[in-house]
Amino acid sequence: MTASAGRRLLTALNPAAEKAGLAPGMPLPDALSFLPGLATMPADPAADNAALTRLAEWCNRYSPWTAPDDSDGVKIEITGSAHLWGGEAALVADLARRLTRQNIAHRIATAGTLGAAWALARYTADDGQPALPAPLDERAALAPLPVEALRLDPDTVR
Repeated sequence: MTASAGRRLLTALNPAAEKAGLAPGMPLPDALSFLPGLATMPADPAADNAALTRLAEWCNRYSPWTAPDDSDGVKIEITGSAHLWGGEAALVADLARRLTRQNIAHRIATAGTLGAAWALARYTADDGQPALPAPLDERAALAPLPVEALRLDPDTVR
């Protein structure tokens, strides 16, 4: 939670809060109307960034090319390394299993481009079901996504 213009806003959520309908940027009083017993803590962007960097480094087991992606994701370039795991699906299954064991919420997708993987991870995947479209099905998987999946500046989307 962070304070902005005298308002306390949610900045990050666990899966249970998301399922209850809460969202980042939601004012705390609104969130409490959904979940009266909601536990909050002050945001610590530096600690969050450090943890995300450590997670990206941990992902080096899958590829030497990993990096934090924005403030809430990790990108992993698996071209050239997926075969070492028995293919993309096996690599993703191992990654998901390990993240679940560490109680790390995740949404995983693979695609032919970083932009497509980003969109699929954020708009179609969930903890239990990664988005792994076949190359010929990628366009069809992306077609129904909202315009926000294009990663455009929010002012452009309006």
